[in-house]
Amino acid sequence: MTGGFGEPVRRFTARLFADGLVHGVASDAHDGHRRPPGLADGFEQLDAELPGLAQQAPWFTVEAPRAVLAGEEPSAAPKAPSGAPRGLRRLLGRR
Repeated sequence: MTGGFGEPVRRFTARLFADGLVHGVASDAHDGHRRPPGLADGFEQLDAELPGLAQQAPWFTVEAPRAVLAGEEPSAAPKAPSGAPRGLRRLLGRR
């Protein structure tokens, strides 16, 4: 989400959020020093491109995962933040 794995990965992640295809976000942190979680940073950085995403972070990181682990249906996903063009034009990188 922050671009730590390259700009193509960051752009793809933003597209997934914009298209409403993300239903949970977790960290692959290895420890608190060399590879910390940093989920808040990721949401804040993507919020510049997808306004409103940072406010939706609790649903992606707490509410939906908690429901899944409890064997329950998560509440409705938040409305996908707008920002970039949708559909085939978006996948092809055209605006």
